[in-house]
Amino acid sequence: MSSLQCPATLLLVGAPAPSPGVRAQAPAELLERLHPRRVASVWSSPAAYAREAAAAVAATTGGPVVVRTELSPVGDGERGEDVVHRLREVLQEAADLHRGEAVVLVTHTGPLEVGLPRLARMAVRPHPLAAWGLVELEVDEEWWCRAWGVAHPEDADGAPTP
Repeated sequence: MSSLQCPATLLLVGAPAPSPGVRAQAPAELLERLHPRRVASVWSSPAAYAREAAAAVAATTGGPVVVRTELSPVGDGERGEDVVHRLREVLQEAADLHRGEAVVLVTHTGPLEVGLPRLARMAVRPHPLAAWGLVELEVDEEWWCRAWGVAHPEDADGAPTP
C-alpha cells in the first residue's frame, strides 16, 4: 500500500443474533448515523439477519450489498487466530477495493471483539460491543480503530453509549 493513496474508511456493524422467534432489525438510530455518509458498498455476513440489516443500510446509503462468508459469526470451536485471519483478509480486500471511500460491513460482535484489537492500532478503548455497535476503522499503511461502539463516529473516546 502506498501513502499516495487515500485511506479507506470501514464502518463495521456488530449485528446481534435474533432471539428465538424475534427478528433482529437494524435500528433507525443506526440508519440515521449512516445516512449522511457517502458509502460505496455494503458488505454483509451470510446470516439472514445480517443480510436484512445490510439491505436496510444499502437502501439508506445507496450502496450495493456484497455477501461474504468471512464476515460470519465465530463458529463453534473456531480458534481466535482463524477469526483474526479471515477478518484481516476481508477487511483488507474491502479497503483495497475502496480507497478514499467508506464501506459498511455488517458482521457480528464476536469477530470484531476478537479480531480488531489484534489487527488495528486502537485510538479508542475497546469494551464489549453492544448490539448494532458501530466501529470505525481507517485502513492505510496502518490500521487505526477510530471509534468503537459510539453513537457517532466523531465521538472517539470509545466510551459505551446509553
